[in-house]
Parts: sequence; C-alpha cells; structure tokens
Amino acid sequence: MLSACALACNACTPASLSGPAAALEEAHDGVLRIRTSAGTIRVALRAALAPRTVAYVRRVAQLQSCTACRFYRAEAVPPAGVVDNFGGPGPPYALIQGSLATPGFSPVEKEGAPLVQRGDACFIGSGPDFFIAVAAHAEWGNGHTVWGQVVGSMATVDAIAALPRRNETWGETHVTVLVTPLPFQLEMEL
Repeated sequence: MLSACALACNACTPASLSGPAAALEEAHDGVLRIRTSAGTIRVALRAALAPRTVAYVRRVAQLQSCTACRFYRAEAVPPAGVVDNFGGPGPPYALIQGSLATPGFSPVEKEGAPLVQRGDACFIGSGPDFFIAVAAHAEWGNGHTVWGQVVGSMATVDAIAALPRRNETWGETHVTVLVTPLPFQLEMEL
C-alpha cells in the first residue's frame, strides 16, 4: 500500500513515488498547499497550460494573509441518471468552489482549457473564483482554465464536499453552499 499511496498518507515523499503519480509530481511547476481546518490540499501548478493564471495564484500565495480566500460551495457527485435543466448531470455538480479574490484583482483571460478531470483546479470565467472538480466533467467541454491538479490524496476535497450545506438557486441553477464558509491559507511547497 505505501508504495502506491501517492502521498495520500504522507508516509512517502515525492522522491519515492513511481508511475503516474511520479510523472505528475515531476512535471508540475511547483506545488501549492491549500490549508483548511478540514485538512490540506496539495495542487501541482500547471504553468505550461495556464501561465497567467498560475502567476496570479503564486502572487496570492505570497501574501501574508488572504482574508477573502475561502471555500463557499460544496457539491457531491450526483447519483447516476440525475439530469439538470441544462441537460447535464446534476445537481449536485461534483465540485468544491472558492475564491482567490485580492484587492485590485484584474480578470485573467481564459487560457489552457482541456476537459476537466477529477482533481483539476479551474478558474470560473476569468477568476478569481475557482473550483476543484470532485468528478470528471466532460459535459463542460473546454469551458474552464485548468491551472492545477490535486496531487496525493483527494480526501480533504471529498471531506469539504461533505460538509453541512444548504440549498440555493443562482439564476436557474440549483446549488448547495456551505452553511459556514471554510477559510483557507495558501503557501508554496519548498
């Protein structure tokens, strides 16, 4: 188990990984830690895919404090066969959503946008709001800037998706938001 855990239990280090987990660990442009009271999420940055977005995320991580950085929406994976009023799966929509807002934020033009996979960190529109996918989202096409990928365990992401939620309607979309938004701090791994 430990040789295949891909950092899930912190018993191994990036140097001891092998296979696909090692390739992702070696191919990234740094690892961002998103620290919450529910645990830490490690996101490998993908500057080759989204250089301007990654530059912004790095700047936010350099701040001593990001008072607006918080997760506020959490959606589980929808049951099989559930379809929303737009023809796609959901609700729920299999993501956790948060904000990387800072004073003077300037929108970031859409960059690299492959199909969203489980664990992808993506800007919503031109930011600063973002989500981490709890499931793959081929139905969204190439609609989101993918700037990172969770490495190691998705346990914290899944735990946040399961926190107490309440229903809201945003326009025509039914969503679930966290009863209590979850603040986080960012730091780059050394």
